[in-house]
Amino acid sequence: MPEPIVYKDKTIDLVDPIGIPELVFYGREDELAACGLAWGLGNEGKIEPRMKRFAFRLAGVPGVGKNAIVYELVSRMRKVPGQEDMPFYMIQGHEEFTPEDLALSVVPAEEQGRFRLQASGLATAIYKGGVCFVDEINRIPPRALSLLVSALDEREQVFSAMTNLWIESPEDRTWPFFFCCAMNTNAGAGEVYALPENIRQRTLPRIDINGLPTDELMKVVSKRLDTAPRDIQQFYSLIERIVQEQRSQRELETSLELWQRKGGEAKDLDQFLEKFLKESPDNSNP
Repeated sequence: MPEPIVYKDKTIDLVDPIGIPELVFYGREDELAACGLAWGLGNEGKIEPRMKRFAFRLAGVPGVGKNAIVYELVSRMRKVPGQEDMPFYMIQGHEEFTPEDLALSVVPAEEQGRFRLQASGLATAIYKGGVCFVDEINRIPPRALSLLVSALDEREQVFSAMTNLWIESPEDRTWPFFFCCAMNTNAGAGEVYALPENIRQRTLPRIDINGLPTDELMKVVSKRLDTAPRDIQQFYSLIERIVQEQRSQRELETSLELWQRKGGEAKDLDQFLEKFLKESPDNSNP
């Protein structure tokens, strides 16, 4: 159930934090270190309250694991004693986004004919602290993104024009406010809007996420197999081709899972990879 608060004489329901997907994570230590550095984290993800926190932006083509990096970073932070309950909020960008979607929305209440004020994940994270992650930020219209200006500078507040309220953090906030976002970098994946300059300057550093190196991608594939492929050298060469052609890691893992469900075996992996490389890449789903 949403948590209600009384804020400047108005009752507002905070959004519930979400769980972190349980993923098998490989590599990406350099990228994780860059994200942790931006947030001023200490060893193994320990929060350092006095460190300045930058709102980093992950950029890359669909399927390279941008979201997985954020999930892994938050998961490691939660493993630090005393940080197990740190909230995580996620906002999915889309073309119909409005400014109030980043602040307060009016939604139907349980009582028929009544309505209530619902805080966004951003507004809740500012008020309670924790991590707010905006995925596909470049799908959000620039007019809606304008609310991020005050959220991502020293003010850490967001304005609701509908209620004429500035949502800001109380002095006794439990957690610092962390922000990050992700964007796809190819137009075919839905890069509808260029980020406004004031938002680009507030979502730094930009951390480019490329495809996994050959050795790490081999670990991803091999982890799913009970036995070794029939031809190790052929297997390695095919994985190198997948990396060179910048094929999506997500696309590969999905195809591999479906192939295994059909009874595919490790000894025939080279044939599967050959077929995978001949198929046209599908970048329609980021």
